[in-house]
Amino acid sequence: MSDLITHSEMACADSCLRKHRILYGKCLRPVRTAEALRVGSAVHEGLDLRAQGIAPHEAILRVRGAYVPASANADPDYAYKLACENEMVAQLLTLYFWYWESLDATMEVVHTEQQFSVPIINPATGRPMRGKRYGGKIDKIIRVDGVLSIMEHKTTSDSIDPDSDYFKRLRIDSQIGNYFLACRQMGIPVQQIIYDVIRKPGLRPSQVPVLDEDGLKIVVDENGERVRNSKGGGWKQAPDSKAGYSLLTRPESPEEYGQRVRGAILAEPEKHFTRRVIGLTEADVLEARQTLYDKAQRLMYHERVNSWPRNDKACIGFGRCPAFDLCTNGFNPDDGVVPDGWVKVNNPHQELEITE
Repeated sequence: MSDLITHSEMACADSCLRKHRILYGKCLRPVRTAEALRVGSAVHEGLDLRAQGIAPHEAILRVRGAYVPASANADPDYAYKLACENEMVAQLLTLYFWYWESLDATMEVVHTEQQFSVPIINPATGRPMRGKRYGGKIDKIIRVDGVLSIMEHKTTSDSIDPDSDYFKRLRIDSQIGNYFLACRQMGIPVQQIIYDVIRKPGLRPSQVPVLDEDGLKIVVDENGERVRNSKGGGWKQAPDSKAGYSLLTRPESPEEYGQRVRGAILAEPEKHFTRRVIGLTEADVLEARQTLYDKAQRLMYHERVNSWPRNDKACIGFGRCPAFDLCTNGFNPDDGVVPDGWVKVNNPHQELEITE
């Protein structure tokens, strides 16, 4: 196993040690990643390109292109899904750049996608832990009004209203405390965290009416024949289930879906884009240091005894565990087999370029 551990790896182990064994111990990954990961990664890529000085339209074009290779050889349903995601991401980035344009002009980006690998300190002795280091990637280190800050980008489907639970949970997120510690060890005197949150619209691609050359909807009977109104002879425009009349529909195009997403965001941009400054006390940072050390020790114990118990309460909850089908079909990670629909990766920390 890698000597480097990350927040993502620890979160995986917290969820289920058997899943950790599959994803990190054996470096197996599903060929198809989850939608939330695809969208989140694409949005992050766009924000990083912009921070590097790339013009907004160019950054969006580059992100759009990243979806094309994934969908080229996909089945039609999956290709359509990816195309719609592509439109969502493009609209999120376009409107994000518009919404924050004035404020971002006053912000100095000191570092973007700042990678690190630092020792894990034993809180009791102050000495570096042997066998494990802590690695990660800080989205941005910025200076606003003279204050050096960590800016952490998040994408979510949850409510980001001021009184929502979303920010309460972030307030106790150990990740940011660990990032504070990493910055201190690198000699970067950050003072606060700015959470930059993008909420994805809760819209899904839908069916839309098929229109004739005059822009009228098409209603058909049980035999597929177009139906006229009983009075006046014009074409019927509304379905009638009792009479067996249904509206002829088609899947909306990705472009139509993108415009619907755009309209939803423009109607309430403050519900989709927000930033919140959160300060950490010294007690918060010390607790994060202890938590990091404890979790690293726990992982080393399970590596030593080669015991990876399942947590069956984490199989289905907020999404479906990617390893659920493997576990329920008796897959043994130690058999050395790469199951169908999975690939073996060289670097278990794919979000990082550094591996040790």
